[in-house]
Amino acid sequence: MTLLSIVKDASLDLGIGEPEVVVGNTSDEVKQLLSLAKREGKDLASRYRWEGLLREATFTFQTQKDQGTINGTVVSDSDVDYIINDTIWDRSQNIPILGPMSPMLRQAHEAFSISGPYPRYFIRRGKLFFDTVPSANTGAFEYKSKFWCEDENGTGKLEWSADTDVGRLDEDLMTLGLIWRWKRAKGLDYSQEFDTYETRVKDKMGQDGTKRDVSLDNSVSSRSPGLIVPEGNWLQ
Repeated sequence: MTLLSIVKDASLDLGIGEPEVVVGNTSDEVKQLLSLAKREGKDLASRYRWEGLLREATFTFQTQKDQGTINGTVVSDSDVDYIINDTIWDRSQNIPILGPMSPMLRQAHEAFSISGPYPRYFIRRGKLFFDTVPSANTGAFEYKSKFWCEDENGTGKLEWSADTDVGRLDEDLMTLGLIWRWKRAKGLDYSQEFDTYETRVKDKMGQDGTKRDVSLDNSVSSRSPGLIVPEGNWLQ
């Protein structure tokens, strides 16, 4: 679904006129719908680590402690919302980059020139730092992207800016979100629409990217090699 189709679907549900265009439309009603659609995308993206926003970055270590700005130098797309914990690795040596270092630990390392078996990292003012000077190895990490929509060619964007833009999040959720936001903006009762939206969001969070099973009866599920006996009457 595109931005245009999301706004059209919401308009039909709300009983207002379907716009033929959204971006560039001079109607105050459509301008408001566009503004609310942008707010919905930003808020929905910030609520959860959606798998559709997860990305992997690979980069070459600078031979200095300062690796440069995360958005721009380390990741050229400049779309990093935040780095996923425990995912920074030196792939050339197959070792983890531990961290983040607390200010207390960092100052202790500086004062006593401490170095351990694994390098550590910390982030200051949007820059990535290592506690030791690395070799020019290949590094990698996973991160959550800020780009929750994209243009028709697949290039990520921070917000809707063309009718043909496509969401990277569940577009049915964004449609439902647009509906309750419009009703709230108009001073109408939106409690039922909001409850439906929240229920659907939580359902999607539980399904997104699949989840590990959690046993509540102390049973252990194992995929280890071994003899598997099928259920049923196998005694003959």
